[in-house]
Amino acid sequence: PLSGIEFDHSDSMSESCAVTTLKLYSRPFEWKDMLQVALKDVRRAYKRGFSQPELDCMINSMLADSKQAAQQSGNIPSSEIVSSLLEAELLGHTFMDFNYYHSLLEEVVQTITLDDVNSHARQLLEYIAEYGGQDAPLPAAILACVPGAAAGGAAAEVQIEAETIKNELMTRPDDDEEDEAVESLEQLVPDDMLEELHKSNSPKWTEVQEGVE
Repeated sequence: PLSGIEFDHSDSMSESCAVTTLKLYSRPFEWKDMLQVALKDVRRAYKRGFSQPELDCMINSMLADSKQAAQQSGNIPSSEIVSSLLEAELLGHTFMDFNYYHSLLEEVVQTITLDDVNSHARQLLEYIAEYGGQDAPLPAAILACVPGAAAGGAAAEVQIEAETIKNELMTRPDDDEEDEAVESLEQLVPDDMLEELHKSNSPKWTEVQEGVE
């Protein structure tokens, strides 16, 4: 079974750069299968882009996380706040509390457009989707970690060579797989169906008589 795939894009303040990382988690002998699953999704996003419902879902998730952080800002130790303030001052960055950050985020998300997101996503995903291409950017590093011997057990007999990883990254599946339409649902159950289900299964009070099941 597949374990997990993570795509992360975050700012590194101390290095003044953005770091983009694709992480895969799998059993040692299944790393090739996991890599191909990840490549298929990355190339589909690179080629087709994202849909408006997907963007709306991500924006709502960002706002929810930001709101929660603002509500819990009073529980942050003062030492962490001072450390963040000193780092921001040292690097010449703007420091703001979580409540002000959340209010700004609510304004900024109103300016986000699907075209801008897809254009930026193509730039971020190019080094993966077009790996091995003549004009494709190269990743800064490719790391493969294999578990060692467990207590009282034998070491995992998995040999991952750099050339093998390169060949897997340059493997191109059939174009039909990348062109498969992926349906993005705005909601799992339509409103009219929910209303109908509510009418046909309306709650009611039932008296329970002692001794009667």
